[in-house]
Amino acid sequence: MQCPRDENDVPEWLNDEFFLHVIREFLHDSGARLCHGCKLRPGTKPGEHFASVMYRTTIHYRCHRGKEASLDVIMKIKPYQAGLKKEVLEEGDLFAREIQIYSKVLPEMKRRLEEIGETFNYPRLVFAAEHPYTILMLENVSGKGWKTGGYITSFEEIIPAIKSIAQFHAASVVMEQDHRCNVAQKLKALNGMLTKSFQDLLHYMQNTEGFEHLIQPVEKLQGTLLNKLVESYTPSSNCLNVLVHGDFHSKNLLHQYTADGRVCETMLIDYQICSWTTPAVDLYYLLDTIVDQTVKEQHREGIIYLYSEEFRRLLHRLGWVGRVTSLQELHMELLRKGAIELFHYIALYAYRFVDRSKIDFEALLAGKATNPAASSPVYRRVMREVLTRFLHQVLCEYERDPTVRLVGPCELRPGTKAGDHFASVMYRTTVRYEIGAVEKAIHLIMKIKPMAEGLKKDLLKDDDFFGKEIRMYTRVLPEMARLMESIGEEYKYPRLIYASQTPHTIIILENVSPQGWTMKGLLKSFEEMQPTIDAIAKFHAASVVMQQKDPNFTSQYGCTIADTLRTMHKMTDACFEAFVRFLRDTLELPELVEPVLKFHQRIDKCLSDAYATTDACANVLIHGDFHFKNLLHLESEGTIVETMFVDYQMCSWSSQVVDLFYLTYMIPEQSVKSTHRDAIIHRYYQTFSSILRRLNYAGRVPSLSELHAEMLRKGELELFHYIVFSAFRYTDLSKVDSEAFFLGRIENPALQLDEFKATMRTELWRFLYQGVIE
Repeated sequence: MQCPRDENDVPEWLNDEFFLHVIREFLHDSGARLCHGCKLRPGTKPGEHFASVMYRTTIHYRCHRGKEASLDVIMKIKPYQAGLKKEVLEEGDLFAREIQIYSKVLPEMKRRLEEIGETFNYPRLVFAAEHPYTILMLENVSGKGWKTGGYITSFEEIIPAIKSIAQFHAASVVMEQDHRCNVAQKLKALNGMLTKSFQDLLHYMQNTEGFEHLIQPVEKLQGTLLNKLVESYTPSSNCLNVLVHGDFHSKNLLHQYTADGRVCETMLIDYQICSWTTPAVDLYYLLDTIVDQTVKEQHREGIIYLYSEEFRRLLHRLGWVGRVTSLQELHMELLRKGAIELFHYIALYAYRFVDRSKIDFEALLAGKATNPAASSPVYRRVMREVLTRFLHQVLCEYERDPTVRLVGPCELRPGTKAGDHFASVMYRTTVRYEIGAVEKAIHLIMKIKPMAEGLKKDLLKDDDFFGKEIRMYTRVLPEMARLMESIGEEYKYPRLIYASQTPHTIIILENVSPQGWTMKGLLKSFEEMQPTIDAIAKFHAASVVMQQKDPNFTSQYGCTIADTLRTMHKMTDACFEAFVRFLRDTLELPELVEPVLKFHQRIDKCLSDAYATTDACANVLIHGDFHFKNLLHLESEGTIVETMFVDYQMCSWSSQVVDLFYLTYMIPEQSVKSTHRDAIIHRYYQTFSSILRRLNYAGRVPSLSELHAEMLRKGELELFHYIVFSAFRYTDLSKVDSEAFFLGRIENPALQLDEFKATMRTELWRFLYQGVIE
């Protein structure tokens, strides 16, 4: 076998005299002797290790009783020849740490896990010393069937690795192992490799169509990623910290295989950079450096779900009485620590395409070798996807002239199509009038508070929906428009013509439909979505600036939406009952019935939590009823170029993600959400943060990762949309009794649609894997 360069010259002290000392100490037998000399062989194939010099040998010995035996060993020696290995490892305690792990930590983990009936494998420690030479000698378990392997190509074969790392993490929590994390500081020594990786990536992007919009963000990222990586390796304040393996990749795993060549057991090796920190470190290694790319893409959430379940199960059986990180919190932690994943792709992903035995490993790590992955079609596709992801007023008052007179009668017409509105009675009219000698006309739309007895009146009588909307049109929207104008932007809304709450509650707005503004159905493309995304980002950003200038601003917009939804419990209950039948009988997923029933039981608290303000992301003035029927669009040559909102009755001060769930589900077609969800959120965030900066907002702007984490935290609201709001989305209310619908007497038509069935087969597992339902 070809020998790694630094293993050609065997240290003089690694001789038979040394091995005799080792075997006597291992056997606790001073009379043991060697049968013959020990022949050294390379420890691994070239390129399969970096942080040590490695050899194998078989020690043939005879103990004092005269019985001959042998012991296969593998040795790890601290690099002693000048070069990058020696420089990187000179000041560290990697060997001392691994010796402690093998001599104390792993045996105690094994003892605790075996007490609860678990099997925990690791190579036996044969000998270790730091003076006069630093060496770690382990039993070579290859003779017992343990073998290294390549990238795992199926979900079933990754299960043993998931269980092994969960065992290691759970046992460490119970043992409270605390090893200071300095791994990221060591990674700084590899800055040359990261710099060269960026250069290769940028060169590829500059010469490949489709990356033009990503070049500038990647150039900016080049100067910040290493610092973000250091931050990501710090222990977490949001989830349970563990002893991470820290170098958890495919070459540091040994497997047992079935007769047909499938992985059935997995053992971890190489514990040199174990550290006490966030489990996200090992989980990103698990996703990025152990499994084939297709397995990650198809089973990412399933892998995290299985790890979380196993981790929680083991902690419970090990007697842990502390708080355990929830699946949802774990997903949010992964979002917060996303720099690790990005580092893996930019700096380490190339190793998938490298025959390490044929390259100069030190040259590659020092940034002197060409990235061999840049020519791979898989690499190109994955990097494009990753970068796109890591990066995506009555008439007289109106004219202010008391001499205005009407010209002819005003003919009232229905304000919208039947079923397009619920929280008001609506009419349209065209008013023709004279002012001086000039005849004019204005198109109006009127919103009147329901007065007739019935469900509408009952639902709206105790809330200030109309007072809130009047304040929006008279104060808030004009100020938002002014703020946008100050930075060269526009925020459009229908002009208020008149508003009053006595003796009758009415709002009269200019009807903008003659100007070309029209309502459309669900939007069919990401491009059609963009004006809507930009408009809601402007609305949110302007409200944040207004709140900064006037701290009392939010007091007028307390969020009562959850209370309103509770009054609609008959409709909600009917939707849940129908959805449970749909799960059991149509989708044939009985295992998900119980989680959904439990979700229904706690729905009131879930909604209260979902609509509450947040400490983790931006609070804004949300629209609150942000669906496709409350949007008006202006088209040019068949393409939507502008979007404005109507119906501001539900505006409330809450977490910005409330509107974002509407944005991704109640406005586009499902195919647009499925394909462009991350891009929608990315464009929203870019516009929101940009507007805040341009408005000289002095507060902190949450990061995109924090926004995604907040969406995960409030994910129950997204599931509620599917179960309940899907009825709004798919029901033609012009053909049904709207009050019967809100009383739960109309079957949800979504449950019969093939598109909804296919969507739920995917999305329900996502909600389960993300911890939204349990």
